[in-house]
Amino acid sequence: MSLLCVALSPSVDVTYQVPRLGGISRPHTVVRVPGGKGFNVARAAHTLGASVGAAGIVGGHSGRWIADGLAAAGIAAELVEGAEETRSCVTITADDGASTEVYEPPTPVTADEWAALTAVVAGAAADWVALSGALPPGAPDGAIGVLADAAGGRVAVDTHGAALVGAVAHADLVKINAAEAAALLGTDGPPDELATRLLETTDGPQLVVVTAGAAGAVAVTRDDRGPVWARPPALPAHHPVGSGDSFLAGLLTADPSDLDDALRRAVAAGAANALVPGAAVLDPERCAELTPQVRLDR
Repeated sequence: MSLLCVALSPSVDVTYQVPRLGGISRPHTVVRVPGGKGFNVARAAHTLGASVGAAGIVGGHSGRWIADGLAAAGIAAELVEGAEETRSCVTITADDGASTEVYEPPTPVTADEWAALTAVVAGAAADWVALSGALPPGAPDGAIGVLADAAGGRVAVDTHGAALVGAVAHADLVKINAAEAAALLGTDGPPDELATRLLETTDGPQLVVVTAGAAGAVAVTRDDRGPVWARPPALPAHHPVGSGDSFLAGLLTADPSDLDDALRRAVAAGAANALVPGAAVLDPERCAELTPQVRLDR
């Protein structure tokens, strides 16, 4: 199964591991990766053994660094050259698990750059196209819907805010967290209720997954099985940044005909990511060990 991962808002993702937060911090571990949610999904999927391509708009020195990093990782990428310097996102995590995150705003794009990205997506031959991240300034109205319609394969969407509102109807799979689902629906509630309501209020997706951090994730489909909770084993997970992207990678690289297996693999991938520094940096052997430990509840 082939997968194209589109980074809607690429970044250089930097993780600093420090003894404690506050004052002058001297990290004992530094991890830099080509980031933004889409490139994180690509890296995790590649780590899990999938055939992966990546696409996005990148610019400046940071953009060239991202291109080199993807190539060095063995990920085939078709990148549009942007006029603006690609942003950076920084996560600082203390040894006790406390953390702070500093994310620069999405890098603006032009109409021509977005049109070029749309052409890349339209020309790709992939079973799944994952559209992940925040919509950048300058993207046209309905931009994610346009990308989804241009895609030749099934479409998975992981975004938020106004972009999510316009994207849901175009997606085969929607993967968002509980806060994003509540904001979209305008109501709070447990993840299983949010996922069910989202599926019921749109004709687009065949599968909705709402993640809930260490509590796992819940999936609903358009059959009569009802919500399925996938719960990870209890682990000392201090590095959650990138776990949602790793989850989506696990979901899309599993057997699509076996939802139970896909959910176990997805939750295990997210959990494995949270064990080590770096967004969507995970050990595939650890993921394989954790997969059978994921509990499914209906």
